[in-house]
Parts: sequence; structure tokens; C-alpha cells
Amino acid sequence: MSPQHADALHRLGIAAHQGGDQDTALWLIERAIGIRPKVATYHANQGLVLRALGRLAEALDAYQRALALQPAYAEAQYNLGNTLYALGRREDALLAYDRAVKLKPDDANAQLNCANTLKDLGQLQQALQGYEPACNSRRSPSLRKPTAPMCCSASASLRPPWPPSSRC
Repeated sequence: MSPQHADALHRLGIAAHQGGDQDTALWLIERAIGIRPKVATYHANQGLVLRALGRLAEALDAYQRALALQPAYAEAQYNLGNTLYALGRREDALLAYDRAVKLKPDDANAQLNCANTLKDLGQLQQALQGYEPACNSRRSPSLRKPTAPMCCSASASLRPPWPPSSRC
């Protein structure tokens, strides 16, 4: 099969994933990987589908393969962090989110997940500092609308009641 067919298979896999047919999505994306195994995006999207199927350990492997092929892949770092977090590996998730933010500093979702993880780890001062950029970019298109109020309320809950914050 020609390499351009791999792209078509991959795109069909993404469409199946978005349509909720994870088994078909996985089959199509794995076929694309079989044709072009060195495309990081294919592996990262395989990770998304595996995660949707609840196969977190396999999703983790897929993200790691994507990052081995393309170390500066911010979205793969972010999704690696999400998977590590779901596996209860908070410290590792924090490292992945931190790398994602360094690679894509304007990604408010990565900033927010980094701050939330710091909060979970009891590092409240660092979490508060991490919420600041996410709150400041709450109008950013990358920040999902329902997330912005959560960001601001999480930040506010870490602040002492004096003086009142005007940030969020």
C-alpha cells in the first residue's frame, strides 16, 4: 500500500474516533502505523483512541513512541500527562505537563492541568502561581469555556481571604 494511503487510513481513524467508534478507529490507525511507522501523529492519535477504550497502559506506550519520534510534540506531552494522571502517577504527570507548557507556553489547558496536579500534590503556592497564566489566558481559544471558571475558582480557593483578588 502506498504511503499516501496511510494518511487516508489515519484520517478515517480520526473520523471514527470522533464518531465514537473506537474499535474501528484503532484498527484504521494501526493499519496506518503499519504502513508508516515513523509518523509521530499516528502514534499520538493511537494513544487517544486507546485511552478512550480505557487501555491506559497501551495509550502510555503509544504516546511514548510518538515522543521518541518527535520529542518536541507538545500535544503528545500533554496527553501523556493526562494518561499518567489517570494512572495515578501524579509526579510523572506533572513532569509531562511541565514539558508540554515549555514546548507550547500559550497552552492554557496544559497550564491548568499542571496547576491542578500541583494542587493535588499539596504544592499550593506553586499551584497558585501556575493558575495565574491560565486565568490570564482564559479568553484563549485553546482554553475550553467550561474550564475557565474552574481555573479561576481553583485559583481563588488557594488564596487567603485578604486582600481580595481581582484576577479571576
